[in-house]
Amino acid sequence: MIIGLNRFNDYGDKITDIIQANSEIAISSAKFKLIGVACHTGTATSGHYFYFKPPNIIFNDATIASETPNINKLGYIFL
Repeated sequence: MIIGLNRFNDYGDKITDIIQANSEIAISSAKFKLIGVACHTGTATSGHYFYFKPPNIIFNDATIASETPNINKLGYIFL
């Protein structure tokens, strides 16, 4: 399952509401294992995307690092 969030309002302002996502995402009675999150930093007109693979790997352009970003605030697409 792919869950895409609308992180910008009609005026181009970033929506930074916290999304509670851990290693599992529950929707109604179904549970889904989180395998990765596309994250966005910046604004609607300028920003940067990176990919987070749990438990703590970030793929960011040409680098791979061992970090844990705030996916609950930066998460854009949950896989």
